[in-house]
Amino acid sequence: MRKRQLVWVFFGVFGSPILFNFLLISWSSKYSFADKGDWMGFFGNYIGGIIGGIVAYIIAQIQFRGDLEKKFTEQYPVLIALKFEFEKIDRDLMLIKNMKTSDKTFPFDFRKDTLPIDKIEVERWGKIDLISNTELQVELIKLKEYYSNLHETFNTDTVGIQAKVDEILLRMMRFDQDHQNPSLVSEVTNKSAEILKIESNREIVYQEIDEMYNRFLNVRSLLDEQISRVEVVYKNLIRRVDRTSR
Repeated sequence: MRKRQLVWVFFGVFGSPILFNFLLISWSSKYSFADKGDWMGFFGNYIGGIIGGIVAYIIAQIQFRGDLEKKFTEQYPVLIALKFEFEKIDRDLMLIKNMKTSDKTFPFDFRKDTLPIDKIEVERWGKIDLISNTELQVELIKLKEYYSNLHETFNTDTVGIQAKVDEILLRMMRFDQDHQNPSLVSEVTNKSAEILKIESNREIVYQEIDEMYNRFLNVRSLLDEQISRVEVVYKNLIRRVDRTSR
């Protein structure tokens, strides 16, 4: 359909002067109110304007393509950095999956014991807005939020917090003046609530880890596809630059 339109445009632009020449100038039609010099000047300006427009269009297309390629390849370092982050996330999610699978034999209290979940490298996620795939952007934002919460959930020492709560309670029972101390009561309440929240979050992760790992695999697949697309454009750009420099 596009080729047919281009053919009609070509004949419209370059065929109309020829048609006017035969109909109005060569045959000296009675509808022609100008001599041949006037018509030649008109069509000279007409064709010159058309050629100028075509040249401007080509230049604009070349510049647009260059800007698009530059913007497209700028995301390549971001994608590669995220690739390293995904290896870390994969390792940590598999750790939790293995804990769940072997929970009957492994001496691990899921609610209370900590896990060595790595901290997210914030700078590697700071430029995901450069990624041209909107779907991938959205999924990366969700994954970043989930993994950040995962790190906080499993690296918080609930046993240490509980020991602090027990210490405060013991102190309140020993000293009457501390029994009704508002700050101590508030501290015990807040720390106890924090423990319950973390244990609840760990239980949710424990129950949903298989589903979350499958979602992670889907996001990793999107990331790999985007890297492949960018690499094709990047390699083609490098080839053109090499040919130009020779």
